[in-house]
Amino acid sequence: MSAADLVNWGFAYVLIGAVMWALMYAGGLIEEALGKASRSSRAIVSIGAIAGWPVIVLVFVAGYINGARGRARS
Repeated sequence: MSAADLVNWGFAYVLIGAVMWALMYAGGLIEEALGKASRSSRAIVSIGAIAGWPVIVLVFVAGYINGARGRARS
């Protein structure tokens, strides 16, 4: 894999994270979760959300699957 490919993959990774962060921010989740936190802590959490988006996706999918199983049992 060339250096250009690595840069493209890195850009795509960060872009996906930034889009997810923007959706969470537009939905009010960032403001609701952080409340009156300092600006530096908001920046750190935002960077973490952008870099850790695969974890957010896995938690969402696990919750969706468990919710569907719970509805199927009822």
